[in-house]
Amino acid sequence: MAQNFFDVLNLEAEKHGVSYVSEPSFFTNPKLENWPVVKSISIENFYVYHYTKQEAAFHILKNRIFRASDSVFLNDSLEIEIGRRALEGACKKLKQNAENRNAISKDKLYKGVVSAVDFLTKREEEDGRKLLGLERQRAYTASFTTLKDDLSQWRGYANESGVALGFGASVLATTEPDALLAPVIYGDENTFTDMIYKDFQHLHEKSNIRNGKTEEIHIYLVKRYAVILPLMKSKAFKDESEWRLVLTEAQVDRRDAKWRPNGRYTVPFVELKLWPSFEEENKQRGLKHRYLPHCKAVLGPEAHSLAAHYYDHMLGAGNWERSTLSLRT
Repeated sequence: MAQNFFDVLNLEAEKHGVSYVSEPSFFTNPKLENWPVVKSISIENFYVYHYTKQEAAFHILKNRIFRASDSVFLNDSLEIEIGRRALEGACKKLKQNAENRNAISKDKLYKGVVSAVDFLTKREEEDGRKLLGLERQRAYTASFTTLKDDLSQWRGYANESGVALGFGASVLATTEPDALLAPVIYGDENTFTDMIYKDFQHLHEKSNIRNGKTEEIHIYLVKRYAVILPLMKSKAFKDESEWRLVLTEAQVDRRDAKWRPNGRYTVPFVELKLWPSFEEENKQRGLKHRYLPHCKAVLGPEAHSLAAHYYDHMLGAGNWERSTLSLRT
């Protein structure tokens, strides 16, 4: 039997000792237009890793800033398309169900769903381009993995001399008040269509959603699926064991977006502040230098021996280690 998206999300997260509030404000906030907060309850020893090059790792730790990129520019170009088709498929099933119940004319949730899905999956003119609503309702994501020292991650996202930075979930959960740190759910179009349809049914049981104004339901669902869709990914990538930190443009000022080249095009991103109270805590304790808390590093298989000194300085001797793998075959 198909489960709604957040049932699946919770089950996947619980495998790592991370749980979510059982009835998040997605469902209980009486003002639908408000941004719903879904916070993870993090276990201190749960870490996710970001594989990158030494130079990038240096800047992340030195500046205590992490970049979240526009989800439209993710490496897998099919991700947005899978989500778009799943939304359309779930909406079609909902329409068929509503027609069977002769409920189309009076079902506000149905009308709100159709309006939101139409907005997200149709192309409209913006800045001289035809963009999907999924592209206009921007979501920013930062990618991590639970794989601490993995050959495919070294080859795909860092290099033989790179580093995997490990962040405690509590560090990432405090970068933005309403950001969601969650596991990526892997599947195919049919799987995601069933999940979203089940999600529609789940929402229909909530009186504050069902009885809301159509335009409020539209706004609410657009925000909801702007967060959900970046957490859906083809099952072909399941071995990556990816987690993402997701926030939407509703949570950040669009003017705060910056741009970086990636070789083929220029990617918009926002900067997330890591350890936002770190400097103030140091002042209160009278410390000039303190190791960054809840952070680890794994040095790549062929990282230079001198690379360890920086991680000694920033994280402490017990919080970094060398890879036990070799890239040579």
